[in-house]
Amino acid sequence: MAPEKAVSAVRAQAASLAEKNGYPKAIALAMVDPDVELLEVFRLGKLMVSTREDLPDLERQAREQGQSLEKGKIVSAKGKLLTLTAGEMEKYGVSSATVPSLTALAQRLGVPQDAVRRLARSAADKIVTLLTSAAVTSVLVLIGLVALYLEITSPGFGVPGTIAIICFATIFLGGALLGTVGSLEIILFILGVVLLVVEIFLIPGFGVTGISGILLMILALVLSRQQFLWPRVDWQWQIFLKNLRNIGLGAFGSIVLLAVFFKFFPKAPFFSRLILSSRQSSQEGYTVQSPESSGLLLGKRGKAVTALRPAGKAEFEGEVLAVETDGEYLEPGSPVEIIELSGNRILSRRIRGVSQGRTALTAGRAAAIISLPMEPRERVLEALQGGLPDRLPVMETIVDWKVQRALGYGEYFDLVEGLDLDAVSVSQRLYHPDHIRWLSREERTLLDPWGAVWRLTEEVWPTPLKGPVRGPGDLEGFRAPDPRQDPVLECVREAAARYKGKRAIIMMARAVFVSSWNLVGMENLLVAYHTDPAFVDKLARLVVDYNKQLHRLVVEAGVDVIILGDDYAHKTATLMSPEHFRRFILPGFREVVANIRACGALCVKHSDGNIWAVLDDIVGCGVEGVGPLEPGAGMDLAEVKRRYPKLCVVGNVDVDLLCRGCVEEVRQATCELIERVSPGGRHILSSGNSITAAVRPENFFAMVETAREIGRY
Repeated sequence: MAPEKAVSAVRAQAASLAEKNGYPKAIALAMVDPDVELLEVFRLGKLMVSTREDLPDLERQAREQGQSLEKGKIVSAKGKLLTLTAGEMEKYGVSSATVPSLTALAQRLGVPQDAVRRLARSAADKIVTLLTSAAVTSVLVLIGLVALYLEITSPGFGVPGTIAIICFATIFLGGALLGTVGSLEIILFILGVVLLVVEIFLIPGFGVTGISGILLMILALVLSRQQFLWPRVDWQWQIFLKNLRNIGLGAFGSIVLLAVFFKFFPKAPFFSRLILSSRQSSQEGYTVQSPESSGLLLGKRGKAVTALRPAGKAEFEGEVLAVETDGEYLEPGSPVEIIELSGNRILSRRIRGVSQGRTALTAGRAAAIISLPMEPRERVLEALQGGLPDRLPVMETIVDWKVQRALGYGEYFDLVEGLDLDAVSVSQRLYHPDHIRWLSREERTLLDPWGAVWRLTEEVWPTPLKGPVRGPGDLEGFRAPDPRQDPVLECVREAAARYKGKRAIIMMARAVFVSSWNLVGMENLLVAYHTDPAFVDKLARLVVDYNKQLHRLVVEAGVDVIILGDDYAHKTATLMSPEHFRRFILPGFREVVANIRACGALCVKHSDGNIWAVLDDIVGCGVEGVGPLEPGAGMDLAEVKRRYPKLCVVGNVDVDLLCRGCVEEVRQATCELIERVSPGGRHILSSGNSITAAVRPENFFAMVETAREIGRY
């Protein structure tokens, strides 16, 4: 039996749909609620249906109007859901007629026979059906798990790994075509693989970790075949158990197959020739490097002879040795120093917390260390992904050109290089300075690609005046501009040509809220949350689709990090209720974040104001970082970092202090911020919003300079 709340919701929806489409409400209720008793009623000789609950009201209305009301038979007794035959449906007004064939239906509706089209399954439909069938699913799981185990327990990457990827990709592809695969299933599966790897390589024996990994993989595969997370009603339980059976059979079969493989195959003539049965003992002269010869190599310096990608060769006092990094790509000629020797065992580790960004290399006879500071781009990405860079990254999302010129930099790129900022920023512009669509040069008003009117001011960002959409009617036929023509793409390409691979290229972009109110006005949008949810949903769909396409294009053009800059709050609370945020903004925001990560970029969320009420929702969408956040609105980065241990925080020297304070106050505030927030990494320093025209140039310079002086790990 479904819960009362669920039944109540379905009752309300069924009654509403019946009244909206002109069908008897009582019949709709009896079809979804077994507690409803349905009776025939004759009023003035006309047949009607009524629930037992509504019957007293009908009798009272009949008496008041001097009409007779007679009760007929019980159509559906209490305790049973109503089912009707075709004749009964016509009798009680649910259908207008019953026809014997499709041809008769077309004639009754006045549709020409040549206009009738019969749908048949296409080749694509048949392929999807095959891929998601029980037999194919079980076989794919069996082969995939066996291949995965063989790949994990074998050195390098080879045929078993390729087979495993193909099998599991096929399973998830089938689910994706059915619309049953999301990020949860993929995350669970990857987590299961990781646990299995940890069990095999790091933990002796086979226990809880390995079993947990297998169970997570099975759960992910089961969920990839259904649209619900956990079954609640009978039909969902049937689907869940069927999926569990299909996946379980494949998993059990893989265990049996592996047991047979390891028991019998090594003894087979062919496989026995692939296994080394002899031993290399020290008595026969097989030894690793001696301690004496090892001591002669320690401390020697040389240079890379070949590119290390990550393996290669380096020369030490005329002797060429094989070395290997832990992932760093080094050009020929890079200086190296031998710091450790470990026989013939290949070691690979990254030394953290060293100002020169040293990396250990080993191979064969030597382990070398390389003096190599992090590139600015690497520094930003390391912080966003939870690592510990060589020093605190510093960036700024927007710098007003008046501050830029006051510091002596004619162009923005000159400022980035002069202050050695770790990231270069571009914005999702409404216009390009060289291609402005002026409405009035005298009034400094322009038209953006969407048809919205803006006024240029002394600040970098213009002021919105009027959107192109005034109400639902304006959305009919309204088309978004072509994202391939968005002005920001030209800015991204310019930045990528100069800094790709060197400095992180970040883009201030939009998701749902601001893009929507740019079209209709903020007040109109917030009112529509209450009065016209359908209009708000259509508006959100329009801007989300555009922004997803644009984000894909900018990532392809070179953007590393997208900062979603929609502001949700003022100093003390969100602009909308948390419920409205979750209803109208969060779904589109989650979709945009997932799209950014799928494109290969990292995602950070910025907002002005106090967003504590919705921060759990934002972080839950999978962003790598939040910020810049506004300290004056109670957004303490140390507290954010404490609550979300895997999240990177950006900011947040108070912009008001940068505008009104003196250099010493800014230095002190920056030092205190670094001491409170930066330990352990996951922090990128910037202002609490952006460098506006009101910021004192010397204060901005003092903030950056202080971070460079003390922001080292």
